[in-house]
Amino acid sequence: MTGCRLNGEIPGSFCQLINLESLDLSLNNLSGTIPAGFNHCHALKELLLNNNSLAGPLPLTLFQATSLVSLNLSFNKLSGSLPPQIYQLHRLQILNISSNNLNGPLPAQLGTLIHLKTLKLGHNEFTGEIPTPLGGLLALRQLSLKNNRLTGSIPRSISHLRRLETLDLSENRLQGEIPIEFSQLVNLETLSLYSNCLSGLIPEELGGLERLSVLLLSDNEFEGGTPVDSLRRLSLTETDVPGLLEENESDSNEEEDEDDEDSEEGGEEEF
Repeated sequence: MTGCRLNGEIPGSFCQLINLESLDLSLNNLSGTIPAGFNHCHALKELLLNNNSLAGPLPLTLFQATSLVSLNLSFNKLSGSLPPQIYQLHRLQILNISSNNLNGPLPAQLGTLIHLKTLKLGHNEFTGEIPTPLGGLLALRQLSLKNNRLTGSIPRSISHLRRLETLDLSENRLQGEIPIEFSQLVNLETLSLYSNCLSGLIPEELGGLERLSVLLLSDNEFEGGTPVDSLRRLSLTETDVPGLLEENESDSNEEEDEDDEDSEEGGEEEF
């Protein structure tokens, strides 16, 4: 029932369909809150409620729907925190709650969702530090925490995510240096760290990442040179990084602001 111009609230009767495996109500005009009874849908593997106008907090009973493999609540008006009960969704492979009004710290229990391949929490109001246990999500391929209010340094544990292809921590308040251990992210294709308070040298070891083609570092306080030979897109605007290769000058003078989250119709952002 995606894109059917549905409006009003989600009927609670959906929660009585105990054999329901997939519910896609995305791209509608639904309002109200998320029903509290999805924990009764014991076979539910996929719940897609993205691109609506749902509001209110995440119901704790939602995290008792332990058969869920894919949960997409992005592009709504949800508020409140992401509770530690998230650990109960131990089968999750895709979690996308980007572009809401969620706040508070990110629960360390996210690090127990070891089957996650995609984790998108960007465009919210999360605060505090990035939980170190995220480094235990060894199956993760996409991690986006962009445009929140996260502080502290980038955990070195992120370097354990050897399958990671996209890492987007941009538009936060992160400090410190890029961990040199990021050179171990051998499958990384996109690294976006722009609009933070990062400083120090850009690790030359990043130049050894053969698949890295997009590096977005603008609006930070880096110094020294940067490995650019293999990059397809480079942004270093408003940094203090001399020594760019001549052929990359046009890219370095262009402000990159990758907000695909806001333009993707289905609520799946690029980063």
